[in-house]
Amino acid sequence: MGIIITTTNDWSTAQKLNAGGTDIMVPMTAGHSVQIGINQQGTLYATSVVPTISAPTNAPTLGIVGTLVTLNGANAVITDPSKMGSGAISSVTVTDPNGVTTTASGDTFTPKIPGQYTLTYNYSYTNLDNTTSTVSANSTIQVTAENANTITTTSGPDLTQGQAIDLSANGNMMKSYVSDSNSSVTPSIQSVSWTPTGSTKAQTITANADGTYTFPSAGTYTVIYTDGTGATGTVDGTVLAQPASFTTVTDADTKIAVGNTVDAANYYRLIDPNNSAINISNATISVTGPDSSDFTEAAISGTQFIPDVEGDYTINYSYVDGTGAEQKASQIITVVGGPKLNADESFEYQKTVNAYGTGIYPYNPQTQGVTVTDPENDKALPSVTIYDVDNYGTTPLTANTDGTYNLTPAGTADETGSTSGTYYVTWAYPGAEQPSWDMQTVTVLSAGQVQPVITVPAQSNVNVGSTVDTTQGLTMKNSANKNLRTDEIKTALANGDLTISLTDPLGNYSTLTDGIFSATDIGYYDITFDYTDPVTGLSAVEQYGVVVSQPTTNTETDIISNGSTTYTYSPNSGNVALTGGNSANLTTVNQITDSKGISYGTIDENDGVSSADLPIGSYTVEWQYTYTDVNDNVVSIPVSQTVNVIGKVTYDANGGIGMMASQETDTNGNITLDTNSYTNGDKAFKGWNTKADGSGISYTDKQAITGISSNVTLYAQWIGTSGNT
Repeated sequence: MGIIITTTNDWSTAQKLNAGGTDIMVPMTAGHSVQIGINQQGTLYATSVVPTISAPTNAPTLGIVGTLVTLNGANAVITDPSKMGSGAISSVTVTDPNGVTTTASGDTFTPKIPGQYTLTYNYSYTNLDNTTSTVSANSTIQVTAENANTITTTSGPDLTQGQAIDLSANGNMMKSYVSDSNSSVTPSIQSVSWTPTGSTKAQTITANADGTYTFPSAGTYTVIYTDGTGATGTVDGTVLAQPASFTTVTDADTKIAVGNTVDAANYYRLIDPNNSAINISNATISVTGPDSSDFTEAAISGTQFIPDVEGDYTINYSYVDGTGAEQKASQIITVVGGPKLNADESFEYQKTVNAYGTGIYPYNPQTQGVTVTDPENDKALPSVTIYDVDNYGTTPLTANTDGTYNLTPAGTADETGSTSGTYYVTWAYPGAEQPSWDMQTVTVLSAGQVQPVITVPAQSNVNVGSTVDTTQGLTMKNSANKNLRTDEIKTALANGDLTISLTDPLGNYSTLTDGIFSATDIGYYDITFDYTDPVTGLSAVEQYGVVVSQPTTNTETDIISNGSTTYTYSPNSGNVALTGGNSANLTTVNQITDSKGISYGTIDENDGVSSADLPIGSYTVEWQYTYTDVNDNVVSIPVSQTVNVIGKVTYDANGGIGMMASQETDTNGNITLDTNSYTNGDKAFKGWNTKADGSGISYTDKQAITGISSNVTLYAQWIGTSGNT
């Protein structure tokens, strides 16, 4: 603790203060205070007392450019124990917005520019060593222009998270939301804050290097603008979550072969800024096939499906993101046929060529064989393997540098030591559709030789039970290019140079020693001719077929008039036409039936029945063709013919004169009567009657009549001038 001593007169520096037997020097100045005491270590001390100052509570906070501002410095609060009374302000300095400091004149100053000023209130005092010190206190004043600006703002636009946004008052995003009453001044950003969704605490957002702002996630934002005159405005808005999106995979193959797996994940990726764990499998994937219908032929497993036909497929992607918006994308995939191994137009499975004068035939399998069609590889070539027939499957031939192979005829040793002259050429292309490989037999002949030729007749058709000679119509040529006579063909068959084999409709195989067989079964018989030339050993094989069938019949509908003639039913009269059989075997049976199933009797072959016995209507006459096959089985073929019986209406003048032709009914007995053309003097036509005396059934002129069952004669009815008939 200590005491404060204040003196009104100067003390000599020689004056001493006695404290506990020790003198200390206390330099004093009039009007100044000194504190003396003993510190915690027990040592006397003496120190100056420092005054304090606070800015006036009524210091000005607002001002206008050019208007005198009173600083109210007298109201500054000063505490100075060295004074017997309160101290007075020494000075007030003013620092303008540009940092320029001036001393106020008296207790006032006049601001010249708008902005924030700093007012500094100063109090000076004398230390123990007679030096002068100053204590100060600050306050601020906001000065506006003489005609103060205003910043007009409205609720701001929705912004998107993660996007760099230009928030300046002149930026495309904000210029519609911020304006200043002074058109020569553009408001500038004073601060930008953002409050994340679910939080109540705002965070300050600093500008990017290019002056834009980026909000990291959804929430709300606040931008405060100022024009430098003290005018401010606030724009508030919403930061939206960034929507999900599909992005393409540029290196994906959009041409796929049928049967290959298509993975939708190869064409698009799914990005959702609100879910970092999202991937394309979270999207809904559907496929539209080439026929524009939903692709349901193969199930879509996850992101994969297998197209089974050629054409364009559309993969449809759909995803609903966190904003509730549905994002869509689509990709067209062209599905092509898989690779195919095709024989060109000149390709022959059994090819015969002649060696050149050198005794070698340069065979080029790429130009004389098959080709590859591969939609995914335009330059595809099949692999080729050529074996001499004697070494098939063991040692293939080696190609020349130009891709050809040296093939030699029989009797000439080639580089493999073979002398067969026959080669198997095999093409293969991995992954090709069937056939994935193909093979050609190439026979090389010496000069003057030809491949034996068999020419078979055209496919023949015979009736079941027939005897067939397969050598009929057969021609053959041997390796000497000579056509064999019929007897030479029979000789070749007898000595085994020619073999004729048969496969019947039931699949039974047999060899025909004389080339003849009996057609016991209905169906297709496959005939194979295999000839080996006895001189050169060259062979020829051909096939043809024989179709065995039963006879067929054709009938035509006959139309007869009721009661007109005796009608004869006979194949000889053209009622029934027979193909592939004997017409003598075509007979009628005991049925003539009308449309209601009522039988009208029995007739035998070439017998007749009077149409008078058949009422008007439609009838079925049943026939039957019967024959015995080679196995003595009786075979019957039912045949039916339609016979329509129609009626006739005859007109009688009944005393009148004139001409009227008769009319025919239809098969139901329907008819519309013709208009009467008879006359009878002064008598008037009254109508028609089935009796001349009018006692029968009466009809009017041009009446429609139904259900006539037989021929009918209608008599004209007349009435005299007196009313008597």
